[in-house]
Parts: sequence; C-alpha cells; structure tokens
Amino acid sequence: MFVRSQAANVLKHLPDWGAAFGHFLLDSLLPPRCATCPEEIARGLGLCSSCWQKIRFIEVPVCHRFGTPFSHEIGPNALSPRAIASPPLFERARAACLYDGPARDMVHALKFSRRRELSEVMGRWMVRAGRELLVENSLLIPVPLHRRRLWSRQFNQAADLSNFIARQSGADYHPMLLVRSKKTSPQVGLTAKQREKNIRGAFKPGFPK
Repeated sequence: MFVRSQAANVLKHLPDWGAAFGHFLLDSLLPPRCATCPEEIARGLGLCSSCWQKIRFIEVPVCHRFGTPFSHEIGPNALSPRAIASPPLFERARAACLYDGPARDMVHALKFSRRRELSEVMGRWMVRAGRELLVENSLLIPVPLHRRRLWSRQFNQAADLSNFIARQSGADYHPMLLVRSKKTSPQVGLTAKQREKNIRGAFKPGFPK
C-alpha cells in the first residue's frame, strides 16, 4: 500500500488526462484495499462496507464545549460534567467519530503506513463534524512535526488533513505559523499530565509564507 500511496501522490501533479490514465493502471496493478482488512475497495472509500458499518460516528446531542456525545437530549448548549468542573482553554472542539475499531486503524494506517489517501476520507468526516466551527475567517494551523520525524515519515498527516479541510471549507491554511522547536518523545501511552509535560516548550510561533 505504501507503493500505491506514493504513486497516487505523483499522479496528483499530472494533467487530468494523465492522472486518469495513471489511476486506471494503478487500480489494475495495485487495487485499493480497505485500511482495516484485505478487502478490495473502490478508490476514495478508505474502508470496505463491512468495516464502514463499524465506525461509530458522533451525532448530536453533544457537549457544547468538548463535543462528547450525550445519551439523550439535555438542552441547547448543554455542558458535560467534565466541561463544568474543568473548563478547557479552548471554546469548542468537535470530533467525527469515536477513536476505536476501524477509525483507529485508519489513523494508524495514515500515520505509520503512509496511506495518505485516507486524509481525504477522514477530512470529509471532519468537515461535516466541524461545520459549525468552520465559520468565516477561520484559520487552520496543523500541529508541526520535528524536522527529524518529518524526514523519517516524509509527510505530516496533520498538514494533509488541514490542507484538505481548508480546501473543502474555504478556511485559510497557514502551515508555517507554528513550528516545533525541539524533538519530543512519542505521546502514545502517556497520561494527560505526561503529555502536557512532554510537549511543554516544544512549539514556537513561525512566520507565514
């Protein structure tokens, strides 16, 4: 799938007729497969129908601040106990789905298996989930990778997602407004406090280009 993903990225820079012919050959030689299982799928879907049905999309009602789902309707702008007890610094957050099952597999496939085409699938979900936040004059700034990690991974998944969401929503996209000034340890397996300590001082303002 890595070879297919790399080839698909090259095809993006070709004229329409060249890209169409290239995708025809690519689909014939390396048919797209589900991010979770070996099932062949149509290009652009990301998941097979069976795995798609396992995605637990978040629907209203949700916490007005965190976007976490409620089991039943409470009222307009309702807050969860967590949002009341420990209000975050941000105003609102939204998520497309719960982070488990095929959704988690898709994130891992994007980050670690370089399935960059999945950024468009997940980006569409995020545009839908965050439509009330993507208002006029919205600005999208991806969380940057350290240059060593960017070199080893060859792309920043947050930048891919932000760029797609900006193009779909009309928001401004400025990837250079935030830079990572020091290398940090992976966040996987850390508690919330450990994560906060791990990234403290890791970012600084950048400059628009």
